[in-house]
Amino acid sequence: MNRLRFDRRAFLRGLGVSSAFLPLLSSGTARGAPVKPKRFLVTAVPNGVKEEVYWPTGTTTSFKIPTDAEVPAAHKYSPLAPLIPHQKDIIFVGGIDLQNGWDSNGGSLGGHASLPFLLTGARGVPGPEISDAVKQSASVPSIDRFLGMELAKQHGLRYDSLVLKAIARFRGNDGYLSFDGPPIGDAPNAPTQRISPIQLFDDLFGSTVLDAGALAKLRARRKSVLDLVGKHLEGFASNLGSEDRQRVGAHLDAIRSVEKRLADTTTSCVKPVLGLDPTLDYVSLNGNPNTPITMKAQMDLVVVAMACDMTRVASLLWPDSVGNFTVFYWLGQEFTVPGTDFANAGENKGLRNHHEIAHRDSDPAYQPLANRVQQWYLEQFAYLIQKLKDTKDADGTAMFDSSVLLYANTQRTGGGHQTNNLPWILAGSAGGYFKTGQCAVSTGNPIGGVLAHIYNAMIPDAPVAYFGDATYGKPWDGLRA
Repeated sequence: MNRLRFDRRAFLRGLGVSSAFLPLLSSGTARGAPVKPKRFLVTAVPNGVKEEVYWPTGTTTSFKIPTDAEVPAAHKYSPLAPLIPHQKDIIFVGGIDLQNGWDSNGGSLGGHASLPFLLTGARGVPGPEISDAVKQSASVPSIDRFLGMELAKQHGLRYDSLVLKAIARFRGNDGYLSFDGPPIGDAPNAPTQRISPIQLFDDLFGSTVLDAGALAKLRARRKSVLDLVGKHLEGFASNLGSEDRQRVGAHLDAIRSVEKRLADTTTSCVKPVLGLDPTLDYVSLNGNPNTPITMKAQMDLVVVAMACDMTRVASLLWPDSVGNFTVFYWLGQEFTVPGTDFANAGENKGLRNHHEIAHRDSDPAYQPLANRVQQWYLEQFAYLIQKLKDTKDADGTAMFDSSVLLYANTQRTGGGHQTNNLPWILAGSAGGYFKTGQCAVSTGNPIGGVLAHIYNAMIPDAPVAYFGDATYGKPWDGLRA
C-alpha cells in the first residue's frame, strides 16, 4: 500500500498549534470526542442512626422511604425523608464493616476513632492519639486524595482535591477525613483543610477573572485556534489514505465537539457572588451558630469550582467524628435545652450537643432529637445533590449525571459506637457506572468493595480489584449498571 508518511511533530509545528490538539495519525489510538468529566464528592457525618426508623422498607429495587408522618410517633422524624425526591438516583449500601480498623486496633474500634480507616480500605499504622485513646493513623492515601491526585495529573487541574470541614479541628489530631499517607512525626499526613467560606472563595476566585465578558473572549480565542486547525486538517486529509482520512475525520468531529462545549459554557463557570458577612465567625468550633452558613457556602463553591474544572474531587467533613461542639439552635426550641453530658469546660455552650443526643438515643426524650439531627445532615446532602442537578456541564447536561457522591456515617448507632454495618449512601451513577434506585442493604460487607467501585467508576480505563488492601474486599456484585 502506497501511503503518505510524515513527521507528526513537524506537521504540528507547521500548523502552529499544540500537539494536544491532534492524536497520532496511523497509531490506531485516535482520541475521539472529549469525555465528560466525572466528579467524586464524599461527605462524612458522626454518631450513627436510629436503625429502626432509618432504613427504607420494601425490596432491593422496590422500596419506600418513610415520611415523618409514617414513622412511629415516638420517633417523630424520618431521617431519610430529604432523599425522597432523589430516590431513583441513590443506592443505600448499608452493612459496611471497618474490618481494617478493627485489625489495626486489636480487634475493636469505636466510631469516634474511625476516620483514619473510613476511606483507606487498609490497616492503619501507629500514629498520634485520636478519640477513645486510639493511637493509629492512615497508612495509605484515602480514596478521595488518590483519585484527586491522579485526575489532576491526567487533566492538568488546578487542585487535586478540595478538603473541607465545617468547624475548626477537634483536639488537634482528630477531625481528619482525607489522608495522604502515613503520619509525619506526631501529626497526621493530611492535606490542609479549608473551613472559612470567605477564605475558600478567595482561594478559588480571588485572582481569577470569570465574568461573562472574559469568558466570551476566551471562548472566541480558543474557537479561532480550533477553526484554523480544522481548516488545515480538511485540506491535509485529501492527501492521505482512506484509513488516515478516517482518523482525521474522527478528530475533526472531536474539534467540532470542543467548539460546541466552548459555546455552551455560558452560566456554570462564572465567578459567584458570595454574599457573606465578613465580620461573622465561620470557623470557631464551640457551638458555632454559623455552621449551616459555612456548610452551604462550601457546597456552593465546590460545585462552581468543579463546573470550572478546577478540581474533580472534594471531601466535606460535617464536622468531625464526635460532635461535642455541635449544637443545633437552628432546628428549634427543643435544641436549646441545657445538656447534662459532655458539657464540661464550656464545651457546646452548655447545650445538648450531638454527642450527648446520640449517646442517649434510646431515651424517649432524646430519640426524636437524634432522628432530626440525622435528617438535617441528610437535608444538606440532598441540597448538594440538587445543586449538581441544577448546574449544567459544558455539554448542557447536569453535572450530577457524571458524578458520584458518598454519604458516610462514621458509626452505626450513637449509643453503641459500632463500626460494623455502617449506614452509607451513594448518589449518582458516575456516567452510567452505578445502578441507582437500589436499597442494597445487607450485613458483613467489607469496605474495600465500595471504595473499589468508586475508583473504577472514576477511572474506568484502569480498573482495580480492591482499593487499599485486598484483605478488605473486592467490588460488590449488583452495584454496577
